[in-house]
Amino acid sequence: MEKLTGGQLIVKWMEESDIKHFFNVPGESFLHIFDALYDSNEVQTLSFRHESGASFAAEAHAKITGKPIVCMATRGPGASNLSIGIQTAYYDGTPMIAMIGQVPRDRYKTGSFQEVAHEDFFKPISKEVFYVSSAAQLPAILKQAEWIAMEGKPGPVVISLPTDVLGEQTDVTEFPHLPSHVSTVSYANITEQIVEKISQSKSPIIISNMEAVRGEKAEILGKVAKKLGVPVITGWRRFSSFSNEHPNYIGSLGLGGPKVTSDTVGEADFILGFGNMLEDINVNGGNRLPEEADIFQICSYLEAGTTRFVGNNLLNYIPSNELEFLRSLLHYLEENNSIFDKEARMKRTTNLRNSYLSTMESTVKMDANRSRKDVHFKELNKWIPDDAIVASDAGNFAHWLLRYIPFDRNRVYLGPVNGAMGYAIPAGLGAATAGTDKPVWCIAGDGGAMMTIGELETIGRTQSDVVVVVINNSGYGTIQAHQDKLFPGRAIGTALGNVDFYQIAKSMNWNAWKVENEIEIENTLKEVVNSSGPRFIEIKVEHDPLSL
Repeated sequence: MEKLTGGQLIVKWMEESDIKHFFNVPGESFLHIFDALYDSNEVQTLSFRHESGASFAAEAHAKITGKPIVCMATRGPGASNLSIGIQTAYYDGTPMIAMIGQVPRDRYKTGSFQEVAHEDFFKPISKEVFYVSSAAQLPAILKQAEWIAMEGKPGPVVISLPTDVLGEQTDVTEFPHLPSHVSTVSYANITEQIVEKISQSKSPIIISNMEAVRGEKAEILGKVAKKLGVPVITGWRRFSSFSNEHPNYIGSLGLGGPKVTSDTVGEADFILGFGNMLEDINVNGGNRLPEEADIFQICSYLEAGTTRFVGNNLLNYIPSNELEFLRSLLHYLEENNSIFDKEARMKRTTNLRNSYLSTMESTVKMDANRSRKDVHFKELNKWIPDDAIVASDAGNFAHWLLRYIPFDRNRVYLGPVNGAMGYAIPAGLGAATAGTDKPVWCIAGDGGAMMTIGELETIGRTQSDVVVVVINNSGYGTIQAHQDKLFPGRAIGTALGNVDFYQIAKSMNWNAWKVENEIEIENTLKEVVNSSGPRFIEIKVEHDPLSL
């Protein structure tokens, strides 16, 4: 009977589960996995410069594909560094398998070198934490982890792997099958009820908080919105979950969202939501919701804290697969096409869309003596391809990104809903390895870029076709904006020193450009889009204005 080591079992599981990437920072605690990967032609091993880069990239990869891959770090310090991407996956609802090397079993809980109790450390920021006490446990645990990561609200599963378990041999080498979903639910009654309520309402809205990569869900929702004549709003950092050029689209919620959008939510008497649309950042702790409305949330899960936000609104939670429900809703509307007159609703929606579009306009003109974010982001929008994945960091620059870069046609927005800085650069590599063949553009501020700047070398090493744009205003802009609001004239701790990002990129063999005024941006972007491979643009911008 075949015997395999724990390390070999893990690689076999990745191959059989079609997990083609192993993102890591090497550690001596999991050398047996490395040795097994040496013989694999199906799994790409990619070593990052920092564990946060590995976990951010794995999270971004899964956002694009909808399936988890593996990120791994060694015990103690490595596990701590990996945790930011794990927390991002947990908050954002992204599937992930995070593996952590652990001290040998006979030294566990002895205060051994770099020992951390992973169960206690990761429990608050993961769906499950497994401690593997024998190689024979691995087949069942690995498949269970895969199932948990995808079931209900997707999220990260952490697997703690003692070094000696990875070297231990076992003849338990077959993996159990994952359960399959068999849907027997009929949505006919509830779809009829929803359409009836919309027909009776004066100010209905739809909120899309689904995945960023538009597919059949977004396509059907677009058809549903047209038939109903109802405006559609996207959740914060779910900007591309619904086409921004759709005639019913009126903006996004959350930080930097247009006033007309949040006002429309506050005035709604009926809300139909898809995905986890009652997130705190969307509804501002409930303060953005109307005082009294019917709310129907279509989602596979409901966050426990949602009930604290709804106030006097009547929340109807429909636990379901959004795609199946949307298919049923569209079918009902096609069968009952004349159930009510949508023209008046569409007139309201068109007015709201025009108001939204007016907030996106800018009359600012180029000035050779200035370097303003308005001008640079208007130009970025002209040159970023229509089918690009745009990976965004957290930072003050993102308000201009949201204003000037729409996610229409086939553009995809990729960003951390939890607001993690340092995300964009490694996320770009995660997106580039996801097999979509889409161009990838990463946009970060100087604060966030410096947190994972080492991953420029990782991208350069892989020669991935990625563009990184750093908006450099030498400061933590968002925090200063909050200081200016609460403590005018008393900013402290938010000014940063000068960093020559252009030279950093050049030192890592990137093609690099530096923009220091508005006249330079157009020719720079023209050169960038006519090039290939890793490309870097540093845009030096005026510190002010800042935005909340």
